[in-house]
Amino acid sequence: MPSISQWLRHRLEQGDGLQDLAPGRSPAHYDQRQEALAVLDDLSADDLSGLCHGDASTGNLLLTANDRMLMIDPRGMRGEAAYDVAVIALKATWWLPAVDTVAILADTVGVGQERVQAWVTVADAARA
Repeated sequence: MPSISQWLRHRLEQGDGLQDLAPGRSPAHYDQRQEALAVLDDLSADDLSGLCHGDASTGNLLLTANDRMLMIDPRGMRGEAAYDVAVIALKATWWLPAVDTVAILADTVGVGQERVQAWVTVADAARA
Protein backbone atom coordinates (compact mmCIF):
# COMPACT_ATOMS: atom_id res chain seq x y z
CA MET A 1 0.00 0.00 0.00
CA PRO A 2 1.44 3.45 -0.86
CA SER A 3 2.62 5.69 1.98
CA ILE A 4 0.96 9.06 2.57
CA SER A 5 4.26 10.36 3.99
CA GLN A 6 6.16 9.48 0.82
CA TRP A 7 3.44 11.03 -1.34
CA LEU A 8 3.53 14.24 0.71
CA ARG A 9 7.34 14.35 0.66
CA HIS A 10 7.26 14.11 -3.14
CA ARG A 11 4.77 16.99 -3.34
CA LEU A 12 6.83 19.16 -0.99
CA GLU A 13 10.04 18.47 -2.88
CA GLN A 14 8.38 18.98 -6.28
CA GLY A 15 7.27 22.45 -5.20
CA ASP A 16 6.57 24.75 -8.12
CA GLY A 17 6.10 21.81 -10.49
CA LEU A 18 2.76 20.72 -8.99
CA GLN A 19 0.15 20.36 -11.72
CA ASP A 20 -2.91 19.28 -9.72
CA LEU A 21 -3.60 22.30 -7.52
CA ALA A 22 -7.12 23.39 -6.72
CA PRO A 23 -8.37 26.40 -8.70
CA GLY A 24 -6.94 29.63 -7.31
CA ARG A 25 -4.16 27.91 -5.34
CA SER A 26 -0.48 28.30 -6.04
CA PRO A 27 2.41 26.18 -4.75
CA ALA A 28 3.59 26.92 -1.23
CA HIS A 29 6.63 29.15 -0.88
CA TYR A 30 9.98 27.36 -0.63
CA ASP A 31 10.41 28.27 3.07
CA GLN A 32 6.96 26.90 3.94
CA ARG A 33 7.75 23.65 2.13
CA GLN A 34 11.10 23.33 3.95
CA GLU A 35 9.41 23.85 7.32
CA ALA A 36 6.80 21.24 6.38
CA LEU A 37 9.51 18.75 5.38
CA ALA A 38 11.08 19.13 8.84
CA VAL A 39 7.69 18.54 10.49
CA LEU A 40 7.12 15.53 8.22
CA ASP A 41 10.48 14.10 9.33
CA ASP A 42 9.38 14.42 12.97
CA LEU A 43 5.99 12.83 12.26
CA SER A 44 7.57 9.99 10.29
CA ALA A 45 10.02 9.22 13.11
CA ASP A 46 7.08 8.18 15.31
CA ASP A 47 5.59 5.96 12.54
CA LEU A 48 2.01 5.54 13.69
CA SER A 49 1.06 4.09 10.31
CA GLY A 50 -2.14 2.25 9.82
CA LEU A 51 -4.86 2.60 7.23
CA CYS A 52 -5.32 6.16 6.01
CA HIS A 53 -8.18 7.40 3.81
CA GLY A 54 -5.76 9.50 1.77
CA ASP A 55 -8.43 11.58 0.03
CA ALA A 56 -10.28 13.09 2.96
CA SER A 57 -12.70 15.93 2.35
CA THR A 58 -16.01 17.12 3.67
CA GLY A 59 -17.58 15.53 0.58
CA ASN A 60 -16.29 12.12 1.69
CA LEU A 61 -17.55 12.50 5.24
CA LEU A 62 -20.93 11.20 6.37
CA LEU A 63 -22.53 11.65 9.79
CA THR A 64 -24.77 8.89 11.09
CA ALA A 65 -27.93 9.47 13.12
CA ASN A 66 -25.91 8.94 16.32
CA ASP A 67 -23.24 11.52 15.25
CA ARG A 68 -20.69 8.91 14.23
CA MET A 69 -18.43 9.96 11.32
CA LEU A 70 -17.95 7.66 8.36
CA MET A 71 -15.64 8.25 5.41
CA ILE A 72 -16.40 7.02 1.91
CA ASP A 73 -14.45 6.78 -1.36
CA PRO A 74 -10.97 6.15 0.09
CA ARG A 75 -7.73 6.34 -1.86
CA GLY A 76 -6.36 3.72 0.54
CA MET A 77 -2.93 4.73 1.81
CA ARG A 78 -0.60 3.70 4.59
CA GLY A 79 -0.65 6.55 7.09
CA GLU A 80 -2.51 7.69 10.17
CA ALA A 81 -5.95 9.02 11.01
CA ALA A 82 -4.47 12.30 12.27
CA TYR A 83 -3.50 13.13 8.66
CA ASP A 84 -7.06 12.62 7.46
CA VAL A 85 -8.36 14.80 10.31
CA ALA A 86 -5.88 17.52 9.34
CA VAL A 87 -6.99 17.52 5.71
CA ILE A 88 -10.67 17.72 6.65
CA ALA A 89 -9.87 20.59 9.02
CA LEU A 90 -8.09 22.46 6.23
CA LYS A 91 -10.90 21.89 3.76
CA ALA A 92 -13.60 22.86 6.25
CA THR A 93 -12.20 26.33 6.96
CA TRP A 94 -14.97 27.91 4.91
CA TRP A 95 -17.38 27.32 7.82
CA LEU A 96 -15.13 27.06 10.90
CA PRO A 97 -11.59 28.27 11.63
CA ALA A 98 -8.99 25.49 11.28
CA VAL A 99 -7.99 25.74 14.95
CA ASP A 100 -11.57 25.06 16.06
CA THR A 101 -12.02 22.34 13.46
CA VAL A 102 -8.81 20.58 14.56
CA ALA A 103 -9.95 20.56 18.17
CA ILE A 104 -13.46 19.30 17.40
CA LEU A 105 -12.41 16.63 14.90
CA ALA A 106 -9.39 15.41 16.89
CA ASP A 107 -11.59 14.96 19.95
CA THR A 108 -14.31 13.21 17.95
CA VAL A 109 -11.89 10.83 16.23
CA GLY A 110 -9.74 10.32 19.32
CA VAL A 111 -6.39 11.56 18.03
CA GLY A 112 -4.07 14.16 19.56
CA GLN A 113 -4.67 17.78 18.60
CA GLU A 114 -0.95 18.58 18.48
CA ARG A 115 -0.31 15.75 16.06
CA VAL A 116 -3.23 16.84 13.88
CA GLN A 117 -1.91 20.41 13.89
CA ALA A 118 1.51 19.13 12.75
CA TRP A 119 -0.18 17.30 9.88
CA VAL A 120 -2.06 20.53 9.01
CA THR A 121 1.33 22.21 8.54
CA VAL A 122 2.46 19.45 6.17
CA ALA A 123 -0.82 19.06 4.26
CA ASP A 124 -1.20 22.80 3.74
CA ALA A 125 2.32 23.22 2.38
CA ALA A 126 1.91 20.16 0.14
CA ARG A 127 -1.42 21.56 -1.06
CA ALA A 128 -2.95 18.14 -0.33
